[in-house]
Amino acid sequence: FNGGDFALDDADHVRLLDGFDGLEPQAEEYLSSIRYTDIAFQQLTEYFSEVDEPVMICMVGDHAPPLGEVQSSYTDFEYELRSRGTPFVIWANYPIEGQDVGYISMISLTPLFLQTAGIELSDYYQSIVDMSEEVPLLSRDFYLLAGETEPRIGDYSSAEISPLSLRRCLYFEYNNVARSAKRLDSLFLPHSLAG
Repeated sequence: FNGGDFALDDADHVRLLDGFDGLEPQAEEYLSSIRYTDIAFQQLTEYFSEVDEPVMICMVGDHAPPLGEVQSSYTDFEYELRSRGTPFVIWANYPIEGQDVGYISMISLTPLFLQTAGIELSDYYQSIVDMSEEVPLLSRDFYLLAGETEPRIGDYSSAEISPLSLRRCLYFEYNNVARSAKRLDSLFLPHSLAG
């Protein structure tokens, strides 16, 4: 949550006593927005904890705000991970297995949510799961192959550096956005619904 320029209630506004030299207003607004989001999420989960039907909620954050002091304390790659990282939590009003998935790509969040709910995956979402086993991190600017510790910067769609699962996932994605008779709707439905 870092869109900025939101009207915040002065009584509950977070005030910084130290740090973020020159960026105090932006940091205070960001931290206040996080506080409001925490309160709203608590109210939402308290409400749904009393509902009889099974409910699962995924709350997803946004990338970190551009606050210079934070950037200077990390290596370039660590900063990229933290600034582009997408924190999330999956909550349910029934028991689900907790897990620490570490860093994952945004594209991997929907299949993770569906798997956590016990919902059958479509071929498209299964291709994302398969791709994530070989390419656990994928962003616009870099990707990380399984078993490696250093990211690869640049074009991840190049055939000579991309695992087959990544290319398959990209083909499915392209087919998904195609507005033609050649779009294969069955790729995006669970087998039980695809017929």
